[in-house]
Amino acid sequence: ANVLDTYSVTQIRAKARAIGFVTSIKQGRLVVPDDRKGRKALLSFLLNKVYKGPIDQRLQITNSNRLL
Repeated sequence: ANVLDTYSVTQIRAKARAIGFVTSIKQGRLVVPDDRKGRKALLSFLLNKVYKGPIDQRLQITNSNRLL
């Protein structure tokens, strides 16, 4: 699914905030970080690969999209 066509920037930001993932918006658009680590984290978030650990509540990037 094309996340950027399906969800508004406001919706994406709200979902990011709900799990504590930091995003930046400038002139109504998501800002892609300049650093490699930041870009990877944002793209992983948009691909549903970022989650909050159920025990320690830390954000993590998964390497799989398999459903449980």
